[in-house]
Amino acid sequence: MIATFRQTIASLKDKDYGSKIIVQPLTKIVWYYTRYLLLFTLIPLVVVIFLITYFLPQLPKIITKNFPSAQINLKNGQFSTTLPNGTLWADKDLSLIINTSGSAELLQSAPAGVLITSNSLIIKTADSKIEARSLSEFSDFNYEKAQILNWVATHQTLLFCISIGLCLVVFILIFMITWLARFVTFLVWALLLWLLTKTLHQPLNYTSALKLVIFASVIPLIISSVFFFYPSIIITIFSYSLFVYFTVIWTRRLTPLKKS
Repeated sequence: MIATFRQTIASLKDKDYGSKIIVQPLTKIVWYYTRYLLLFTLIPLVVVIFLITYFLPQLPKIITKNFPSAQINLKNGQFSTTLPNGTLWADKDLSLIINTSGSAELLQSAPAGVLITSNSLIIKTADSKIEARSLSEFSDFNYEKAQILNWVATHQTLLFCISIGLCLVVFILIFMITWLARFVTFLVWALLLWLLTKTLHQPLNYTSALKLVIFASVIPLIISSVFFFYPSIIITIFSYSLFVYFTVIWTRRLTPLKKS
């Protein structure tokens, strides 16, 4: 990446750098941008992996401190628990209530919510529709805090592998979607640049226009990544102004386009 950084700095110092860009293969220009996108996507991935490595061994302590010491059991469609009847959690939008002898009336004052009774799951949606489902539709399960603690403590390696695997899958999806979206944007910007040069009677073929656009797009990518946690419309305008500036300057200063 050091050579890539040097190439970027050299391009910003040289107004005639467009001539060097258009003679390079398109695949090389695409890889130049992709390296930066990979770098700025890998940084949060590394941070997440570090957090997983740090917090996963502490998960048993977190469960011990924050999970209720209770038994929850569902067998043959019958629900039982050592938790007291009442609201487990609620905010202005949603309530979660356990009441083994309750009915849908307990959800009347809630904008939306879920009520678990001894044999049914009652759901109230935001539009006040109420749906009741029999617990016999669900598989039997049993929850005890000690079981959860024991499983987590003895399956640290499995949890680590699953967590890292999920992170990698999310990383790959985000990278692919971002890259494809950016490339579509490049195609549009290149078309506009190509049309502009034709209008100004300074013909530039579409492939060369695409190369210039992709290369110049590294500038807003770097700026937006550096200021990721401090987003601002001013920074956005500034970064894209630089993109337009260097694209235009490199295009105008191309040897075939210079005025005699």
